[in-house]
Amino acid sequence: MEQNTLSNSTSKHNYGKAKKQIVEDEAIIAMEIDSQLQGLGYEVTSIVDTGKKAIEKAEEEKPDLILMDIRIKDFILQMDIYPQKISKLFL
Repeated sequence: MEQNTLSNSTSKHNYGKAKKQIVEDEAIIAMEIDSQLQGLGYEVTSIVDTGKKAIEKAEEEKPDLILMDIRIKDFILQMDIYPQKISKLFL
């Protein structure tokens, strides 16, 4: 029987050890994303609900991946600033 490709990939390459941050202002959605990621073996370092908190936590935790809802109110208002600040964290 063939196994799930995603779980095979995760175990072979140890992607589960990569740190992930969730940026979502709807608590139920954030909890569901967190549950799904943890169920797949990924480590979620933080869940935040604003762009400002996302940047602060990302500077502190240095996540490997940020999953971000781009319709967060303060993100939309600062759309010219936040993407640049976040992208600099990965350079």
